[in-house]
Amino acid sequence: MIQIKKLQQQLQEEINLRLALTSAVEHSSSPFMESPCQLPDKAQELLDSLAVLEITVSKLEQESVSLRYLLRQEKNERRLTEILQKKKSHYFAPSKFTNAQSFPNKLVTRKRESKQVVSVDDEALQID
Repeated sequence: MIQIKKLQQQLQEEINLRLALTSAVEHSSSPFMESPCQLPDKAQELLDSLAVLEITVSKLEQESVSLRYLLRQEKNERRLTEILQKKKSHYFAPSKFTNAQSFPNKLVTRKRESKQVVSVDDEALQID
């Protein structure tokens, strides 16, 4: 009888541990402290490491998005500079046209929320 109760108690502890670990993995973004079941030290260390790694991955993903945005912005600025240099070299080159015809018809720069559109004549650069 004593062995059966001991095995039942051990089984219940294993079931509680499994439920606690499952819950911790599914909700690993929040620290795991509210469980009625006390986790073994090794399991708690692994869950803590998992939470730290998830936070690190999230920060790296945000940094990656930011760096991609900055890279697109740099590329567009370089393209704009190249376009303006091309136009500038055409302005000062001898031309059969009058001075009024050698200047661009429009040069527009505007910002709208998170998008920038820079337009020089019919060529446009856009940052998504």
